[in-house]
Amino acid sequence: MLYPQISQRRLALPSAIAQRNYEKTCGDNWTNHYWWQGKFYRLEGGSWPAEPGWLAPDVDVSKFPPLSVCGIGKVDGLLGANCRHSIGPGDGVHNPFEHFDSEENRKREKLEQRQRAMERNIRASRREAMGAQTALEMADDPELRAALEQLYRVKAEKLARQEAAYDAFCEENDLRKLYDRLFVANGSEKTPQTIANSGKSDIMEPDGAGSMGVDIELDKFTPCLEDAKTGEIVSTTYSLASKKELKGLTGKGWAFHWGTSNLGKANIYKLNVKGDNEIQGLIAITPYERDKAMYVNIVESAPQNKGVNRRYFGVGGHLFAIAAQESINRGFGGFMFLDAKNMELVEYYQKQLGAVWIGGVHQYRMLIDEQAAHVLLNKYTLGGNSND
Repeated sequence: MLYPQISQRRLALPSAIAQRNYEKTCGDNWTNHYWWQGKFYRLEGGSWPAEPGWLAPDVDVSKFPPLSVCGIGKVDGLLGANCRHSIGPGDGVHNPFEHFDSEENRKREKLEQRQRAMERNIRASRREAMGAQTALEMADDPELRAALEQLYRVKAEKLARQEAAYDAFCEENDLRKLYDRLFVANGSEKTPQTIANSGKSDIMEPDGAGSMGVDIELDKFTPCLEDAKTGEIVSTTYSLASKKELKGLTGKGWAFHWGTSNLGKANIYKLNVKGDNEIQGLIAITPYERDKAMYVNIVESAPQNKGVNRRYFGVGGHLFAIAAQESINRGFGGFMFLDAKNMELVEYYQKQLGAVWIGGVHQYRMLIDEQAAHVLLNKYTLGGNSND
């Protein structure tokens, strides 16, 4: 955050006005985003910058409630899972967001939630149909084949109904159809023609995202990092890494060249133990506004956190949690996609992260949807982005 004394809520969605809203009956607490949105707040523990031009004359900052009442840093609070609010500086007097069409916001949010649920159901049905088809192709017994043909027909018809309902729902409610979120790979089929012809999906054909192939190990899921020798849980923080910090890492035992031009569009975040400048892990992520998705270019634990003598457990999962949080902060709801290095890792990330294998332009492309991101964030206590 740029101005550490006072902040006002503002919408940060270029093409949608939906954000998480609850009815007034939810009470005055941070889980009730309807209660705290559209107001001024002060940041505790900060000093006003050298040029306090944002603050109107004679404004008493102390009269505003602290930003902490909004639950910032909490999974169900400000900037948490599925929250689409954003924050920024205000003058303490003029609030353009005090009055807005909250009913329209609630309607839009419900429509988008329904769209996400339909996409999840279609992916599940597609996997069931593919499983029935595979079993049918492998069956030799005539009676078994007849039964499997019937099963496949039922699954395929259900999938067709769901896809038709999805198309109709999106058209009726002026929602963009995200076909890339419906696809599930089976190891042999090519990208569906509906996606290939659209020319509008960076998930299925990224524009210079720099596909490196993710191969990081997820050794433990811990609230923070765990000292491998003592079992002590240590607090963490994350922030953008500087070019100076990334320079020469391969000479220090890092496997990936973090200064490569292939990461030109990516934001590279570093994970630190709180109060310690030593980098424990790095993750490069690229936002795709058109698809409302965050691409995970590459992830790496620091050399001291690899192998049997590692210093900390939990680095890999923590880095993915950072990507999920930044996806939420950008208004993507936690949605991410990545390219695993091989089929073994596809199966590994399916199990560990709840990722879905979609294939397509990259043989091992996977996506992590909003639900899986929420599950991941519930396992971690992120120390926050110190660049805010």
